Amino acid sequence: MDWSKSSLSESKGFLARKIDRILALVAVGTLAFVLYLVANANSLRGRLFNVALAGYVVVFYFAYWRTVSD
Repeated sequence: MDWSKSSLSESKGFLARKIDRILALVAVGTLAFVLYLVANANSLRGRLFNVALAGYVVVFYFAYWRTVSD
């Protein structure tokens, strides 16, 4: 058994978990900020833009998460 390959794959898994955690925090923070903007938007067009931005962040995060988990 080649131990160097095993430790290399484990370190990649560790790095992927760290990146996944950082992206989760960014996605949640962005979603909370966008929801704050939606609550304070004055126009319907502004609210729709903020909802679309929140949807984009959520879709991007779940697409990344599915790629990492496969």
